[in-house]
Amino acid sequence: MVEVPGYKRLTVFSMILLFLGMSASMGFSPEDTSSLSEEKPSFETSTTSTPYWPGSQSGSIYTYDSVDIGMEHVCAVTTDNTVRCWGFNSGYQLGNSTTGQFDSAGLPRVVEYLGGHSEGTDLAVSIGAGGHHNCAIETDGTLKCWGENDYGQSGNITESGVVQYPSPVTVLHNSSQMEIRAIDGGLDFSCAIVEEASSSPVQDAARAVGGRVACWGRNNFGQLGDSTQADQDQPVYVVDVNGNEIQNVTAITSGRNHNCAIVDGNPMCWGQNDFGQLGNHSAVPLSSAPIAVNVQTLRHTQREVVAIGAGYRHTCALLNNGSIGCWGNNNNGEFGDGTSSSTTEYFNARYVSLPQYRTAVTLEVGDDHSCAILDDNSTWCWGREYDGQRGDGGVGGAIPTQVQTSGYYFTSISAGQYNSCGISNTSQLYCWGDNSNYQVGVGSSSNSDHDTPQLVQLGPSTQNGPQQYPLIHDRDPDNDGIPSIFDSTPFDPPCRAGTYFILGIGCIDTDPGHYQDMPHKDFQIPCPAGTFQPNFGSPACIDASPGYYVDTNASLSATICPAGSQQPLSRQTECLGIDSGHYAPPGTPSQIPCIPGTFQPQPNQSSCLPSDPGYHVPIEGQVDQTICPPGTYQPGYGLASCYEARPGNHVSQEGSIGEEECQVGTYADVFGLSECKLASPGHYVNSIAATSQEPCSAGEYQPDSGQTSCLLVDAGHYSSAGSSSMIPCEVGYYQGAQGSGSCIAADPGYFAGSEGSTTQDMCAAGTYSENAASSECTEASPGYYSESEGSTMQEICLPGSYSSAGAVSCELADSGYIVSYEGASQQEACTPGSYQPATGSTDCIAASPGNYVSDNAATAQTECMPGTYQWESGQTGCVDSPAGKYSAQAGASTVENCNSGTYQPDTGQSSCLEADRGFFVEDFGATEQVQCEVGSFQGQTGQSSCELSNPGHIVSSAGSIEETPCLPGTYQPLFGKDSCILASADHFVESAGSSQQTICPSGESQPEEGQSSCIVDDDDGLPIIAIAGAAIAVLAIGGILMAQGNSKPAPKGKRVRMPPEDARRQKKRPKGDQKKKPKEASKKKNKEE
Repeated sequence: MVEVPGYKRLTVFSMILLFLGMSASMGFSPEDTSSLSEEKPSFETSTTSTPYWPGSQSGSIYTYDSVDIGMEHVCAVTTDNTVRCWGFNSGYQLGNSTTGQFDSAGLPRVVEYLGGHSEGTDLAVSIGAGGHHNCAIETDGTLKCWGENDYGQSGNITESGVVQYPSPVTVLHNSSQMEIRAIDGGLDFSCAIVEEASSSPVQDAARAVGGRVACWGRNNFGQLGDSTQADQDQPVYVVDVNGNEIQNVTAITSGRNHNCAIVDGNPMCWGQNDFGQLGNHSAVPLSSAPIAVNVQTLRHTQREVVAIGAGYRHTCALLNNGSIGCWGNNNNGEFGDGTSSSTTEYFNARYVSLPQYRTAVTLEVGDDHSCAILDDNSTWCWGREYDGQRGDGGVGGAIPTQVQTSGYYFTSISAGQYNSCGISNTSQLYCWGDNSNYQVGVGSSSNSDHDTPQLVQLGPSTQNGPQQYPLIHDRDPDNDGIPSIFDSTPFDPPCRAGTYFILGIGCIDTDPGHYQDMPHKDFQIPCPAGTFQPNFGSPACIDASPGYYVDTNASLSATICPAGSQQPLSRQTECLGIDSGHYAPPGTPSQIPCIPGTFQPQPNQSSCLPSDPGYHVPIEGQVDQTICPPGTYQPGYGLASCYEARPGNHVSQEGSIGEEECQVGTYADVFGLSECKLASPGHYVNSIAATSQEPCSAGEYQPDSGQTSCLLVDAGHYSSAGSSSMIPCEVGYYQGAQGSGSCIAADPGYFAGSEGSTTQDMCAAGTYSENAASSECTEASPGYYSESEGSTMQEICLPGSYSSAGAVSCELADSGYIVSYEGASQQEACTPGSYQPATGSTDCIAASPGNYVSDNAATAQTECMPGTYQWESGQTGCVDSPAGKYSAQAGASTVENCNSGTYQPDTGQSSCLEADRGFFVEDFGATEQVQCEVGSFQGQTGQSSCELSNPGHIVSSAGSIEETPCLPGTYQPLFGKDSCILASADHFVESAGSSQQTICPSGESQPEEGQSSCIVDDDDGLPIIAIAGAAIAVLAIGGILMAQGNSKPAPKGKRVRMPPEDARRQKKRPKGDQKKKPKEASKKKNKEE
């Protein structure tokens, strides 16, 4: 930055007047006497005060931080907008190629690859140091972080452990990338104030209101403020207890494990709270969402907090009246009020005992110590002193002591774990405190602690370049004489884009080669390499056009690319070489390919070369010329193609400049031949420079290439035009002459059986050919015959005959066989039921009735045997005669019924059986004989009826062969009876076979029945009853005799059939099985009166 030492005294004087004038309007309430040591004067604006306020307030959106301290390392932004770090390096927090616990040189080194460049020429404007990591805000409002990343504190989701070089951290809101306004780091986390990018005056005014807070990294104490305790490797927004994102944040500060922010002018804190450092009047261990600092923390005050700082376990706030209050841990005198122990009073803020009548304009809080720049430009620190971090030369104590300076004062201050640093009004950087890891930045000759400020040499911008100094920012960008943290309208009016603020001068236009694209900035940005700016007051740089380049920062113009180089892109830092096969005049955006006919084997050329004779370049962009291939030639220079050899000519060598004629036996029918074509087989060429070959005529041939004439074909062969060989006549054809263009088809009845035949052959008997061009004769088909040689057709066999293949005649059908149709290839056997005794027959004869044929191919029929018959013709067998019937002769076609008196129970019989004695058969066709019933008998065989028993006789059993006479004492007057009648009382029957009984004579009687005689009566004893009875008997007998005399007896020998009562018929028993029933006399009482 521009140094203006002439304003030093005026500035100091103006600040004194300003703070004295502000004392009337603000202050703590009069009741506050117990917690606050004394009231502080108010801070008012003075119209006569100087408008220049160099410096910065850490974590504020109104100024950037040019220096910040981590646990044991320090980083600073220099005037060339590079970042330089030194000290402890266990997690690559120095951001360069050094490794190990610390940088062995102990001096500041440029952070490499910031923004993607290794030279350290990147444009950073602010730095935020964490425990062992850092984050830098670049001029475009983007953010990059590096160092330890165990918990995601460097914001890189792809790397764990450490991030060696700066890596982008993207903060999005509703998919829009946010601009980073302020950055700070805790032990293992980072927090930033973010806003939407400014693009209008309305947004510029809104920037004074503040933005949102996004945090990432470790979250074990809720220090990310997202209402969780989960670590995050990407930014998350801080939300209040209701889940709403906090907004209008103007300052952010990160302690070891807690954060505080100024939200709408009110302090809010979150994270670890073991010593009440959150200021909520409670010792709850933590809060994962922001909570307002309790009113009792700043008891009875109505002042607004304009700056806030978080340490290890304590917090301090700068009020708008220039007083400072602290709360939390006080074991090291962190309150700066003369006490050095923590009691329950740490819940309440204690005012820092600043020098009388002095007010603070800057506040910075370290782990266990704090520092403030006062309105008289003096710097005072309080708290821990063991490592010299208060810079007071070891004075120490429980109240603030002044940092020892000589000939300068500090405009910015930074406090770390055990170190402090400040930027002086002379644009120098001083550091003091712990130096165990060379974090004081004065070299590696000694690592002893320093209790007074030590000058830090930040080094040159580039090798042998100018010395760099810390970047100094403006705390009063609107030039109204009020530092921005105390100003209700900090950017009114702002420096516009294209201008920047310089102490003592105000807003001025950016220089040529520089720009400023944002309002109210106190620095100009050098145009990066690849861009330039020839004008003053520019809000942007001009990209180098294609064909131009800019290879340095802060360039006023672009340089044209020299001949033989190119640059197709804009915003480039160098020109590119030209490929071989191309050329480029000066200022060419893109290399130009060599046109066809030209080439360029070398790179980076401004022109191309023409092709030589015998060569060509067919397409653009070639690195070499192409030799004309065989078949082509080129007599000229710089041509894109070769000429093809014309028909009748050829070019045999590559790179030729002319063509050659074809010789006899060869020709060239197309362009571009490297050799003339030999006349093809079947062709010839008999002239030079021929463009075509001639085909051999029909009947000629040529088997070789490159010939001047053709050959005649042999007999049995032929050829068509252009034949390379003579072709043998196909089978079925022949040729007896030489030089023929075709073959002759064999006549019908003839054949040509092999290729190359010179004659045709006659078909043999049994074969024929009906068509011309036959290769063989056809054998007469089965059922046909060919009787003579040379036949052109076959003859069909007539019915009654047949033939096999190749027959010269047909054969007659054999006896027992027939052929019923013409063209038969075989005879058919007569089937069972038919026969044929003759040869050459067309039909079989059906067997006649009474005959049969049981086999195939029968030549005769067979008569049916006796006992069988067949009434139909064409049968394969005879039928047995049925039961009751018979067939007596062979060859019977019918059967005869058995006559009456005979029967036949079996089938297949040639005769009938006679009825046995005691049996009869009445009907024809009987299958069984019938027994004579009781009362009848039959003594002969073969009878059709039985005879009735005669009077005086009986037949008492069926099947009897004779009748039985009634015994004496019995009689039977009727025919056909089965029993005799007993002689009645007083009657008798004297002899056997009697047909009547006899009454006892007079004087005789018979009291019993069935007697053969009477008994002589006793005269005296003849009773009247017996006499009467005898008389009655005589009368009865007489009546009977009279009746018999009137009846006509049956003639003797007449057979009368007596149907059996049970209608039972008996069959004849086999011989030897017949039994005769014993005759029994029936005694049956005659009931007739």
